[in-house]
Amino acid sequence: MHALPDTWPVEVTDAVIAVVGEVRDSQPLTGLSGRAVRRVDGERASVVVKGDVHPRELAFYVHAAPRVADLVPRLHGYVETGEAGWLVLEHLPGPLPRELWTSPAVYDVLATLHTVADVYGGLDDPFRPEWTDAMTTTAQRALGIDLARLAHDTRGLLSGDTPVSGDPNPRNWGVRADGSVALFDWERAGLSSPAVDVAITLPGLPTRREADDAAAAYSSARQRLGAPLEVPLRAHSLLLLKLWTAVELLDEHRPHEALRGTRQWLIEALPAWIASWA
Repeated sequence: MHALPDTWPVEVTDAVIAVVGEVRDSQPLTGLSGRAVRRVDGERASVVVKGDVHPRELAFYVHAAPRVADLVPRLHGYVETGEAGWLVLEHLPGPLPRELWTSPAVYDVLATLHTVADVYGGLDDPFRPEWTDAMTTTAQRALGIDLARLAHDTRGLLSGDTPVSGDPNPRNWGVRADGSVALFDWERAGLSSPAVDVAITLPGLPTRREADDAAAAYSSARQRLGAPLEVPLRAHSLLLLKLWTAVELLDEHRPHEALRGTRQWLIEALPAWIASWA
């Protein structure tokens, strides 16, 4: 039998064994969150164990996830340990393939989340995205361009009380064996406008056409749910919010090592990209 880490709380080890049976393999998973994440394979199943979990993500899986169960990994067990906690989650065997990054499958999940009333009622501190003056100053120094007008225009788009994932980028999705998709990493579960999530699904620095297509795909998903948007989603809004994600990354003072190259690329690419649509 493959040994599990002896640093895990006994409740976590017990929850893992209850699901997977005899443990056959255990290996760390890499990611950008900085959390301690490990996949455990057993005779019956595989699970993902996530330690040092942010209290907001722990609260999401305990209180909100049961209301959107098909959209997220199943929670097999959890342990609260003071400031953080542990999660034992369903393992999603496949990453989201590139052809599904901006597909109806993705937007159906987001549209469903966005229309579940008070799904975050059990969260004491839901994430609320913002674009601060300090973020503008940092980005302007890095890019050498004036962002004041764009910052002003974006702040209104960040407000709202729709439940959002806050980080549905393509790396945070998985595919089950039956082909259904699920969204994980809920540390930024919060309240904002639906456009925030849609903008984050767009990889790289999207063109206006790509933003138009995403807006149309999301609007179609809302139509399928019978919950059309009261105000149409515009490509320009998505581009502004995509800029916000870049500015937020540039303002990160202690970025993950894997993001250092991305930051440098953004510094080089953002001025021309902004000029193409702003």
